[in-house]
Amino acid sequence: MEKPKYPGLKEESGKVDYNFRILHYELDENGNYYSEMRNNWGHKEVTNQGSWDTVFEKMEIARQDYLTGKVTPLVFHMERCMMDVSLLSKFVGFSKFRIRRHLKPKVWNKLSPEVKAKYAEAFECTMDQLVNL
Repeated sequence: MEKPKYPGLKEESGKVDYNFRILHYELDENGNYYSEMRNNWGHKEVTNQGSWDTVFEKMEIARQDYLTGKVTPLVFHMERCMMDVSLLSKFVGFSKFRIRRHLKPKVWNKLSPEVKAKYAEAFECTMDQLVNL
């Protein structure tokens, strides 16, 4: 039986060649798209860095809102983990309505340690990291 051919796999050694090529789409001078294979990420690095900058900016806004008492630490951790209420609901097993209530400082302060522990587990942090930003 013949061994299947996979891109990046060197036949003689069976090891993966990590110098793979990436398909890039660009516009030519006439405004027409063309494709080209390259060994680098090109513009994707700039786009990815811009996306991460946005995430970090949202995290800082959420942290400042928490420090001023406008929101609970859940907002910060949701930004950090790139979660919305629906996704967090699936991780902790609470309804979306209940999670929205927990975003209010008045309700958050009354939560039991067991409920906060579920959030800490979902965000993969300790209880101390959850509540002290």
